Amino acid sequence: MSIAALLIVLFACIASGCMGDKIVGTWDGNKTKAVATFSSDKTFTISYYGATMNGTWAKGDGQYLLYVNNTEIGNAVFVDKDLRITLGSGLFSLTDDFVKRK
Repeated sequence: MSIAALLIVLFACIASGCMGDKIVGTWDGNKTKAVATFSSDKTFTISYYGATMNGTWAKGDGQYLLYVNNTEIGNAVFVDKDLRITLGSGLFSLTDDFVKRK
């Protein structure tokens, strides 16, 4: 296989997301003590002041949509390297920029 063909395959793989999604991992809130973990199976857990929320995530139009019991409860967007998570679910509301753990 030529180098050009390898580059085409690599670019196609990156563009289609086959190398994983950059949201996957554990993130720590900058202002809060919240911890968010996004898994490759499209589930998430957010812990915030002793409460824990579990749900699913999906890629939307330039953002990640967050769901609990099939109801959209917030979103996440990348701001430079940080992940800005906004939740609006009653007592469990939160807006913070999160940094990915290494």
